[in-house]
Amino acid sequence: MKYFTFILLNILTLNLFADGGYNTNRFNIDNFEPNLNLQFIGIIDTIQYSDKKKDFSTNLVSNIAIYDITNNKTNYVFMDSVKRKIVGFYFESKYIEEYKTIEFNNSYDPSYSYKGDLFEYSNNRNVSNRPLSDNLIIVTEDLLTKNLIFWICDKYGKNLKKEIEISKDWNWEIDVKNRSIRFMKQVNLKIEIQNIKY
Repeated sequence: MKYFTFILLNILTLNLFADGGYNTNRFNIDNFEPNLNLQFIGIIDTIQYSDKKKDFSTNLVSNIAIYDITNNKTNYVFMDSVKRKIVGFYFESKYIEEYKTIEFNNSYDPSYSYKGDLFEYSNNRNVSNRPLSDNLIIVTEDLLTKNLIFWICDKYGKNLKKEIEISKDWNWEIDVKNRSIRFMKQVNLKIEIQNIKY
């Protein structure tokens, strides 16, 4: 029995740190949108690259399948063949009256005593009970430049629009009360700010 446990632990450890398959270090998308009865599923792709000494391959989430459970139909957010690395995925899923805040990605668990995750998005306190945004926010990282690209589409994956591309010297946040994404960068002694509505 001890030998079997040792073998099992070794297999699990190898799978956990493997560069292929489902490893825990990669970004993952597996969410439900309960209001519209949708499931969001990340599509795994493999990219290959090399440095001067060695060739590498790695797995990443490159697209999102949106399964309409009611109608048994699947849409995909990106319809082209471009290799993308999705690094962010956000959507409003519920207004929580008790805390006057908006939940994202259907992630709030009322039985969990820690409530700080409700406020991880900026300006998400004392939010009025407004209609939820019908949109998804998707963030991709350019594989060459490492710039972040922000995309908006509706929750069915339609009307996709590339909103902005920023370099790593920009900071950004989701401002929930104003339903916008804010981008900030200091230039000398001034702050440059841009906003995008979601």
